[in-house]
Amino acid sequence: MYDLAPELFNRLDVALRPDARWRLRDERSLTWWPCALRQRIEALPPADDRGVPATRLMAMTPLARDIADVGHALLMAAAANQAATLSAVIVDEVDASVGLALAASVRPKARIWLLPMLADAVALQVAVAGTASIDQMAMGFGGVPDLASHPEAGPRTDTHAVLAMVERAQRDGLAAVRMPESDFRRAVGDLSDVGIPAAADGTRLEVGVTAPGLGGDARVVIESATHPGFGNGLLVLVEAPMAVAPLAGPAIANALNRAELFERTGGLAFGAWTPVALGDAAGLARVAFLPNLLLPQAPEADRRARLVNLVIDAVLRVQWLDRVWPALANGAS
Repeated sequence: MYDLAPELFNRLDVALRPDARWRLRDERSLTWWPCALRQRIEALPPADDRGVPATRLMAMTPLARDIADVGHALLMAAAANQAATLSAVIVDEVDASVGLALAASVRPKARIWLLPMLADAVALQVAVAGTASIDQMAMGFGGVPDLASHPEAGPRTDTHAVLAMVERAQRDGLAAVRMPESDFRRAVGDLSDVGIPAAADGTRLEVGVTAPGLGGDARVVIESATHPGFGNGLLVLVEAPMAVAPLAGPAIANALNRAELFERTGGLAFGAWTPVALGDAAGLARVAFLPNLLLPQAPEADRRARLVNLVIDAVLRVQWLDRVWPALANGAS
């Protein structure tokens, strides 16, 4: 089965440029220290994804450990994930730890558009964590910083240039979103060609997805938006119709985020599930924000392909959730 792991790590080496002194590398993983925190990147063995071999890349940056109150950490994670970019704040309830995580299954034909975005997403994950106050962040989750020194070089006291990516993304976010209205209009036709009815209104694209197991139709929205930390970019929103008990919302959202990473074998695990208001109950939505920095500027075909692929992935996500929802809801409630 075709294995993209070597190509994935070559791309990451170019994008991240990890210092030789501050990394551990083997055939299928890279752990590196761009600051006091570490990031682990792993390529799973290729697996079948809708009849095509796909290699799943996972990136995780530990933030806090020894969490005193997991319930409090779940609430804090749910709040943070309401403004998720491409990584989710994940709580490991067994290990009493918190970290950032994302994943993507890369199919051979998708690597042309996906690899650049994936490399930037991995870099932005650790840059966001590394530019925050590690102590305050861990304290907010009710734990202590999850620091593990390099086994030979020891703790890192300086920082890698990748942390400057936060400032670059914020600067790019001051410009207009890189996808004009024409991209959204023409993407409707592209989606129709693959059997997905969609509607566009300005820089907003909407798709309804039938989900009988969830109790009704889900809604996928992709639109130009402004993020509180990164300015302008593209928001991908999946609104699921099921309601959950408000107190169970953070735990169920966290279970969904973990399932996206470890159990959904295909597609993108960008962004995060988080509880949202739904009348007197709580609903669930998946939020992902692509800063301007991660959006292609030209040609138009690349921009439209990005829109279409994000919609297809969101539709597949709803179909996956429709199948697994009863077991996930029962396990987390």
